[in-house]
Amino acid sequence: MQESPGFSSFRKLMDIWDEAVLVENKKETEKQNKVKDLIDGKGLIMFFRKGNSIFGAPEESRIVFARMMNPDEDYAIDDDRFPACDLAQSLNGNPDESLFSAEDMPKINIITRDEAENELMNCPCQ
Repeated sequence: MQESPGFSSFRKLMDIWDEAVLVENKKETEKQNKVKDLIDGKGLIMFFRKGNSIFGAPEESRIVFARMMNPDEDYAIDDDRFPACDLAQSLNGNPDESLFSAEDMPKINIITRDEAENELMNCPCQ
């Protein structure tokens, strides 16, 4: 820790505070970068909440999801499934990919990328 040239114990206390704030800001910046790297690195464009988990999915999954939400008369969705990544688990170093089917659709709540990032920043992830 860098000490100020002041002679008071208050100045030393202020130096300790400044150091703690710098460390905390660095941790938050690192977590923001980790969240953005996870989302960008996997090419995730669709985000949703199911239960207490936040998931991200790539373009291919978004297309299957859209087809399942608006089924065509000529196309049966019974066997369709799309993969999505549990983002909180991935941040903790446990990449978990789940498959979702038509029976999961009522439990899925679509959220924006910003909402997903904010929730991940507030989760007790590493």
